[in-house]
Amino acid sequence: MQKKRKGETYKPKQIKFVPSRFEKWIEDNKDRIDRAKSRGTLPYWLRDNANFVGIKLKDKVENNSVFRYTPEELARVKQEARSTLDFGRETIIGKYEFEHEAFSGKLAKFTRNSFLENLRYGEAFEDKVEMLRSIDRLLKNVTYDRFDSNAMPTQKPSVSGYYVFNGVFKNNTVEYMFEKRKDGSIIFHFIKLHKQ
Repeated sequence: MQKKRKGETYKPKQIKFVPSRFEKWIEDNKDRIDRAKSRGTLPYWLRDNANFVGIKLKDKVENNSVFRYTPEELARVKQEARSTLDFGRETIIGKYEFEHEAFSGKLAKFTRNSFLENLRYGEAFEDKVEMLRSIDRLLKNVTYDRFDSNAMPTQKPSVSGYYVFNGVFKNNTVEYMFEKRKDGSIIFHFIKLHKQ
């Protein structure tokens, strides 16, 4: 404001270099970053600064939901996400439990985060909305594939791995992941849609 009053042009300071500890963190966590990128769950601060931190994205427009939607479309998508979360609260969250012999007598539960994790505005958003609204029906036709113990211990120390189930949605292969926690509970985690 003072520069404006004096008739001077204000130029904000720009960060041109990141601290060496930050560069080391990026290097040490490269595997975690790659896994998040492949799942479409790259944190916003990494995704939005991909060039700055040296992460290669296929197509910034495709991977960054802010640029993918017009303001009107983004408002519609946000409303759809809220509506789907409300639907989940009314019919699935705390009400529906998924049972499978792979769980050794335990029941998989659905939480608010189960829905939120899948309702990011990225790729396959509309399909995930449709799948979440019929998740109880879709899970009746899945096949157990594997238990993946490649949980990220530094990011999720409470998780010991993921049960992975395969299914089909609109002729596309789908992976449904259930998080096995160290306390013995099983929580629905993520839908991964493989579009053909």
